[in-house]
Amino acid sequence: MNNPYSSISSATHSSAAPALKIFESLPALYLILSPDLVIQAVSDAYLRETLTVREELLGKYVFDAFPDNPEAPEANAVTNLKASLLRVLSTGKPHEMPLQHYDVPRAAAQGGGFETRYWLPLNTPVLGDKGEVLYIIHQVTNVTEQVLRKQEGEQNEVLLQGLADTSPVALWLTDTTGAITYVNQTWVDWTGRPFEVHLGKGWEMSVAEEDRERALLKLKVAFDARSAYHIAFRICHVNGTFRWCAAEGVPRFLSDGSFAGFVGSCNDITQHKQSEEQLQLLTRALASANEQLASMNQELVVANQDLGRANKQLRHTNADLDNFIYTASHDLKAPIYNIEGLVQELLHQLPAESLQQEGIQQITRMIQGSVERFRKTIEHLTEVTKLQKGHNEEATLVHVQTVVEEVLLDLEKLVKEAGAQVEVAVAECPAVSFSEKNLRSIIYNLVSNAIKYRAPERRPVVRLFCQEEAGLLVLHVQDNGLGMSQKQQEQLFSMFKRFHDHVEGSGIGLYMVKRIVDNVGGHIAVESEIGKGTTFKVYLKL
Repeated sequence: MNNPYSSISSATHSSAAPALKIFESLPALYLILSPDLVIQAVSDAYLRETLTVREELLGKYVFDAFPDNPEAPEANAVTNLKASLLRVLSTGKPHEMPLQHYDVPRAAAQGGGFETRYWLPLNTPVLGDKGEVLYIIHQVTNVTEQVLRKQEGEQNEVLLQGLADTSPVALWLTDTTGAITYVNQTWVDWTGRPFEVHLGKGWEMSVAEEDRERALLKLKVAFDARSAYHIAFRICHVNGTFRWCAAEGVPRFLSDGSFAGFVGSCNDITQHKQSEEQLQLLTRALASANEQLASMNQELVVANQDLGRANKQLRHTNADLDNFIYTASHDLKAPIYNIEGLVQELLHQLPAESLQQEGIQQITRMIQGSVERFRKTIEHLTEVTKLQKGHNEEATLVHVQTVVEEVLLDLEKLVKEAGAQVEVAVAECPAVSFSEKNLRSIIYNLVSNAIKYRAPERRPVVRLFCQEEAGLLVLHVQDNGLGMSQKQQEQLFSMFKRFHDHVEGSGIGLYMVKRIVDNVGGHIAVESEIGKGTTFKVYLKL
């Protein structure tokens, strides 16, 4: 077979040269191949679209000039084009190929690699006199721009569809009659009904029957007026419950201004509705509570008035009682002293031999004991009256250390007789607003008791110290004396209560201490263990 390439090349030096020049200048994209698929001629338009140079293509095997892009494994252009060319060679008939992804290589000067191309190829044979294929005209149309634009549109459509279906909001479209033409996957998931069921008027069945007529009427009015659509209604959820949704829609128009229907959304507002209902319930409950509170306040005002009157009456009663105790104790002193004197006079008048009788001695001792107890009881009642009268004594700023020093001077004789060791650490105690006389009474009673109720087998040790605790002054009086049982501690502050007869006392001292402390809003605590000692803690406001 003659070399077609040689014949076409030689044409450049013959009368065929103008024809070749015309071919190369054609606006279409042409490539002329020999039967062995070697490039014989190429149009200038083809060179431009494939980023190639004529001198580098002529005489080159077509698939060496245009290999597949290894980075586009889905493109099988070489295989597809070779099959088409062989088909043309075998049949001698043209073959129009479908769309081909066939990237073109870039020259090294252009950065190398491949540039994306999409083609519509047409392979046409040039036949000889005997029907043999002399050449194949490979014509292509570059449709890269159209394909990429279409792919971008498809990707955007997929993206939009994906966004619509994954949106937490239900989306919908209607046609110009108001019939539903689209709902997204969210609405399908909410209702549990297939997509097709909702098209047209089918969506209405998902709306709660009580809300359906209102929702449809509102939509019709919006359609007729081409105005925005806003409404809240309940839908039957896939789990069988009813959930609230807020539907909104707006009319949409085509580029020519014609009405195309409505586009809208539905938001699940169930939680918001429930919050509103709870808020309404709470508001009503608060209103009811306020009414009750107002009523209670009125009752409290009345109760306070009653309490005020009762307190006033109680103060009068207490005053009368104090006066009675004071008067009784005062008036009883003279008779008891007279009885005591008469008993003594009776003893002087009785014969000596009568006084020696055992019965007479016992009776006289009992009379004298009763008189003595009666006299002491009168004295105790007087002390309680003094405490009641001193309740409102004006408070002053008192330094604990000064009061302790004065009390220890008063108890100096008792301390020496008992051989007691008194340890004092109150120099840092803050001053308190208190009745100085009452604070002195507290310290005197606690310290004197600590010495009186000492353990006979060891030297008595008494410790006085203080500390601040939660805005209170805590005064500690600690001893190593006899101690008390739990039962004794529970009865400790009762009036006239005494646990030991070997010590002289009235049984009223600790009762008075507790009353003094309670009267100023403080409190007193005791910790004790038999055989080890006792600690009193007096809590006073700073």
